[in-house]
Amino acid sequence: MTMIPRRTGRPAEDAVARRAEIYRRVRPLLEEFGFREVTVKQLARACHMSPAALYHWFPTKRDLVLYPLSPPDRNGRCELLRRRLAGETDALRCLRAWIEFVLEEREGVTLALRLAPEAVAAGALSRSGGDIGMSLDEAIAFVVSLVDDIRREQADDLVRELFAVVMAPALTGMPVPRDVAAAHAVRLMRRHLVPQPFSAARFDSAFA
Repeated sequence: MTMIPRRTGRPAEDAVARRAEIYRRVRPLLEEFGFREVTVKQLARACHMSPAALYHWFPTKRDLVLYPLSPPDRNGRCELLRRRLAGETDALRCLRAWIEFVLEEREGVTLALRLAPEAVAAGALSRSGGDIGMSLDEAIAFVVSLVDDIRREQADDLVRELFAVVMAPALTGMPVPRDVAAAHAVRLMRRHLVPQPFSAARFDSAFA
């Protein structure tokens, strides 16, 4: 079982956040140079750390490339999102943050599949569901917990359609710019959530 490495004395969420930050910093290099051409030294420099320090967080370059597909890391990032939204009472703000989270996950998953297609054969996508952060069942439960008066069947349809839209680039190999995917996701949510349980004015204001 893959474990998330962390320094002694640091809370687990700190380790999750640190690995996420490292990946965010190196992703442009992975996109530009690819798996074979980019060096560990370049990756470490992008994070303002030594190669030895980078190896502490990611034992191999392959681990770094496949980071978006790691189930423990996905679970950790989902938990960070839940903690960040724990004090938020506005359901639409939470849904907007969730959409941004899903789109960010999409970028990493798409890149990982492009750079390491053998990951699919190796079982890196063995987790059931959409594999963009939360599983389908987790995402459906998340939406139901946020939105009053939404039926589970309604949330199920929304999440399944949203995951299909977001994951299309990873599954088909056809690039879809993030802003296009975001606009499509918002239109889809509007179709499912307006006029009930949200008015058009309230929804449009939240996603303006």
